[in-house]
Amino acid sequence: MSLSSCHSIREKEAKLRDEFSFFEKDAMGMLDHIMTWGELLQKFPEEERKRDNLLEGCISRAWLKLSCCKKIFFFEATSESRITKGILAIYQHLLHRQSCLAVYQCSDCILQRLGLEQLLSVQRREAVFSIGQKIKLFLKKEVDYKEKEHV
Repeated sequence: MSLSSCHSIREKEAKLRDEFSFFEKDAMGMLDHIMTWGELLQKFPEEERKRDNLLEGCISRAWLKLSCCKKIFFFEATSESRITKGILAIYQHLLHRQSCLAVYQCSDCILQRLGLEQLLSVQRREAVFSIGQKIKLFLKKEVDYKEKEHV
């Protein structure tokens, strides 16, 4: 079962909470640190900057490319906004190359669990919420498709 993988996601979350706790009373420092995370994202392929990969709800454009291979989840992303790019990098750090089931179980409310949600504007919170929704919808379709394929 994926509990160990979900546990691995939770362990990474705990380390990130500790990392961000250093900035607990410094919102600007925390936002700067989030933007620093964005610098860790790999270059996003230009051909993947298409409408199907566009993240709805963002003021600036952001793209997600989600895939599964052999029950492993792959997460690629980028954004024109440095803060959103940092948030996407955090999601990638937590979820990329984890089991699809663990990602499905653990992808809700990540920033809330990390204590970062309060830093975001209402618009950006909605965009972040749509990241979790897009992941869930993708994984649900992926699992349903795979199950039907083997019937």
